[in-house]
Amino acid sequence: MSFGYIQSFPVAISPPVRVISLARWCLFLPLLRQEICRTFQEDLKGILFDGSNLEYEDAELYDYISSLKNPKDVLVHCSNLKEEGNSSFKEGDLDGAKLEKYNLSMVFLSCLVLNEVDVRISFSQLATSVVLNMAASFLKKKEFRQGGHFYSIVLNHNPGNVKALFRRANAAMGLGNYELVSWDLKVAHKVEPSNQEVMRKLREVEQS
Repeated sequence: MSFGYIQSFPVAISPPVRVISLARWCLFLPLLRQEICRTFQEDLKGILFDGSNLEYEDAELYDYISSLKNPKDVLVHCSNLKEEGNSSFKEGDLDGAKLEKYNLSMVFLSCLVLNEVDVRISFSQLATSVVLNMAASFLKKKEFRQGGHFYSIVLNHNPGNVKALFRRANAAMGLGNYELVSWDLKVAHKVEPSNQEVMRKLREVEQS
């Protein structure tokens, strides 16, 4: 299984659209959670099936995972895979086999059966964590466009995720997209006004 992430992330976002999306997301979250999770899965599948990322034998694995009867067991396995990836990241091994555990975790998550509410909640939390961690590994390697794309995936489903907003701002800064830097930091500050890291970075940007 090989993963060649080449997508880009938005170079600009229309503030009115973004604010309305955030308001609707907060208001209708209980009603939309299942749909949010399903579209999140579609984004994961889009990554996995891009080009030759998923080979024929991997597609058979995909079908097998989809047939599993106990999604909670799948979630436990995904969580274990994520922890192995975290271990590799903390050790500074950004290209090693352990980091591929993030990729495998996404394969499992992308075909998880989401009929139960508690499964959908766990899926949302775990998928967000895995995608954020993948994005962080790209940022660490200064692959800003790829990292920004992954942060955008998280923000598509949770526009108020401060970690994704702050880190996508860092990715945008690496690409010289200061309009997006300013916008993401301002949204992050509005969502979490007490976040000191966001406040410091926003002041730096405004003073530069």
